[in-house]
Amino acid sequence: MSNLTFPRFKAIDGNGNPIRGGKLYTYAVGTSNNKATYSDYALSVAHANPVVLNSEGEALIYLATAGYKMNLLTSADAQVPGWPVDNIYQGLTDNSTVTNFTVEHTAAGLHGGKFIWRKGADVASGAALALGTDGNYFDITGVTGITSINTLGVGTVVKLHFDGALLLTHNATDLVLPGSANITTVAGDEFEFIEYASADWRLIGGNSVSLGRLHVLGNVIWSKGADVVSAAALALGTDGNYFDITGAVTITSINTIGVGTTVRLHFDAALTLTHHATDLVLPHSRNITTVAGDELEFTEYATGDWRLTGGHTVSITRLTVGASSGAPWGNTLYAESLVKGWVAFNDAGTVLDSFNVSSVTDSADVGDFVVVWNTDFSNVNYAVAGMALHPGADTGVSVSLDQAVGAPLVGSVAISIRDAAGAGAESTWVMVIADGDQAY
Repeated sequence: MSNLTFPRFKAIDGNGNPIRGGKLYTYAVGTSNNKATYSDYALSVAHANPVVLNSEGEALIYLATAGYKMNLLTSADAQVPGWPVDNIYQGLTDNSTVTNFTVEHTAAGLHGGKFIWRKGADVASGAALALGTDGNYFDITGVTGITSINTLGVGTVVKLHFDGALLLTHNATDLVLPGSANITTVAGDEFEFIEYASADWRLIGGNSVSLGRLHVLGNVIWSKGADVVSAAALALGTDGNYFDITGAVTITSINTIGVGTTVRLHFDAALTLTHHATDLVLPHSRNITTVAGDELEFTEYATGDWRLTGGHTVSITRLTVGASSGAPWGNTLYAESLVKGWVAFNDAGTVLDSFNVSSVTDSADVGDFVVVWNTDFSNVNYAVAGMALHPGADTGVSVSLDQAVGAPLVGSVAISIRDAAGAGAESTWVMVIADGDQAY
């Protein structure tokens, strides 16, 4: 026979203090039927049930065979978070060292204790994974994808060691994975699952050779899949949830993977994502032109209905190009609200400072100039404004489009400076700004 812990069972709270007078109830595995524990190695003296812990939160407890389910209450009969715990078996016997089973009662309600992991027989992978009752730590052999796990008893925690690469498929009721995303294991991965409801297993932690320590409370575990070539109907794989998108073909839809799936796409080049009201929903119904290095996150809201939910982009203006739809949101930055070009120059056409301006030409007529943009606008319907300082005292001047030239061109704009009488005027300081959609 063996002790529950070596040398004694001890329960402590989240501050490291013993749970004095705690009550440990013991049952047969998976039931509420009382099962005795013992105070001696020969199992001749049974404990009362519950076992009442001493002033140090301790008790000497020996276990019989076939395993236990246990529940821990405080001396005031308050439930200790993390309990009950099912599938507790004898540890090592005789003179062997037994792994400690220390239970922490934390204010956050998390069970920070150390389980006795008991190795069961190896289990061959299968769509419906069939775990045994001979332990709670199993080697999973083979590469068959897993979509569910057999029931062992609500509250059971198991650790699975994967000997090879296989696909864990998220299921909203049978196998709940973080972010509703499928996971592809690699040899050496170890994941912990809890049976939250009958046959309803949830990934709660573990270690991954490729991902490091898993933090699963509200965060997505990103698993790199094979690169995907861009196409109008983007065909993502099921070997991960983080993909490099190669090529520059416009994307208008994404294949279905499963409602609730979240994916992160890394774009290797510039391409256009085309908004679609049911297939590819983009913010404010706007198309997006990516640049190399952009990373965007999408969630499958309904079957084949993907929605952009986050990410980051190298260029905010390129993220939001295209015609807007509806009223703009308050305090939001849009491409069309950003100044695309500005310049300050003098009466000789000498540029004093600028952005997106390649040159300023002084035309033959007094007060007329042509501003040439580095990056052209996508069309001639952009806005231009200007102001100028007149050298004469108390004499106003105005800056307008040059009537002889007319509307702006996509690559330049002609402006004219006039005095109060409408005559061309020189100015020692002129500024012109322009705003609108640009061509990329």
